[in-house]
Amino acid sequence: MDYNHASEDATALIHLEPKNVAARLIRCQASAFSEDYRRVIEDASVVIDLQPKNDMALLLRGLAYKRLGNDADADADLIAAVKINPKHKEYVKANDTSQEEQNR
Repeated sequence: MDYNHASEDATALIHLEPKNVAARLIRCQASAFSEDYRRVIEDASVVIDLQPKNDMALLLRGLAYKRLGNDADADADLIAAVKINPKHKEYVKANDTSQEEQNR
C-alpha cells in the first residue's frame, strides 16, 4: 500500500470535512507506518473527541504514545481499547514484544 498517497488523500478530505472520522483513521494508520507518531496522536485525539469509544483510535493513539515513551497515556489508551474490543489484546501484546526487541 502507498501510505504517502493514502495520507495525502485523507488530508485533502480532512480539509473539506475536518470531522471525517474515516479519513482521520486512514491518516492515523498511514502516519503510524511512516513513524509520524505526533500526527497519529493528533488525528486519533480528534476521533476520540468525536467518538470516545472508538477502539481503533484509542489503539493507534496508545501505540503512538508508547513509541514516544509516554507509557502512562499509552497504557490508559491501550487498556480502554482492549476493554472496548478484546481482540486488540493480542495485538497490544505482540507490539510490546516487538518494541522490547527493538530496545535491545
